[in-house]
Amino acid sequence: MKEQNVYKIRVTGDVLETATATRRVDVDGQVLTFGREPVYVRAAELPPQLADDPKLRIEKVDSAPPDMEVIELLKPERVQDPAGTSVAPPTRKRG
Repeated sequence: MKEQNVYKIRVTGDVLETATATRRVDVDGQVLTFGREPVYVRAAELPPQLADDPKLRIEKVDSAPPDMEVIELLKPERVQDPAGTSVAPPTRKRG
């Protein structure tokens, strides 16, 4: 399993000038809202929806402050096809 990193994420000044001053990003069905206050995210690797968003300021940090919630972003595990890997138990002939 890859090492989990903590990222501090907030919006850029361009977003703060909008009416809502927030940015909503859908990450695998989980909607995250970013604004002036930082949001802390723990992940082995940031998904492209966050990493490639030019409206977000992202910093890798050692840890979040003790009073801040850290959002866990879990990548779904690959499911291996059991039919391809299963081995039939040995059979005995009855005589």
